[in-house]
Amino acid sequence: MGTISSKNKLNGKSYIAFFDLDHTLIMANSGKLLIKEAREKRMMSLMDLARALWMSFLYKFHLRNTEKIIADMVQWLEGVPLKKVNELSSEVFLKHIIIAITDEARREIIMHQEKNAAAVILSSALYPVCKAVAGYLNMDDIICTQFETNDGICTGRPSGRLCF
Repeated sequence: MGTISSKNKLNGKSYIAFFDLDHTLIMANSGKLLIKEAREKRMMSLMDLARALWMSFLYKFHLRNTEKIIADMVQWLEGVPLKKVNELSSEVFLKHIIIAITDEARREIIMHQEKNAAAVILSSALYPVCKAVAGYLNMDDIICTQFETNDGICTGRPSGRLCF
């Protein structure tokens, strides 16, 4: 968990405390939890699962550009309605993520907020998951990976700049 101070555009806050999601706020990998649940619900094909595992391997051993890996990781969302992704994310949050939030993370967020800090999630994790965690922990903002949609359908591409 890191802290960066700035006096610009903080809406009255003294500084910003940034928190990563995976293995910092939660003792789990939200992407793996989403993929597991998506596979069980047949929202993800076996080929998409194989691609995700391959991307994970490439990332772990630094064999490919990280930005390209993260961009490729959201390909399985192509053609999936945004409503389904949001429902999946809510279910994963309620079943798995909420119980993986550490007491240490809760205390750290509260400590910074009591010192007039803005508590912000800064993560490569997907927006619907980060949004659920930020809401649950009463955090101030989210900077994370978002995915592109067209008429409520995911394109399988990231939207804007990636966070990693």
